[in-house]
Amino acid sequence: MFFGNQNGPGQFHRSAYTEDKIRAIARTLGFAAIAVEKRFNKGGQRLRATLTR
Repeated sequence: MFFGNQNGPGQFHRSAYTEDKIRAIARTLGFAAIAVEKRFNKGGQRLRATLTR
């Protein structure tokens, strides 16, 4: 699972996204092309999703 930044007061993780969940949401919203790549940043892993209608 992946979370967004939490680098300030009041920023709490409320949602978690896996690659499969991102793809499912994108398909539900009508995106035709979904590219998800895994990247590494500051010792952690992150996802970058590019969606095209």
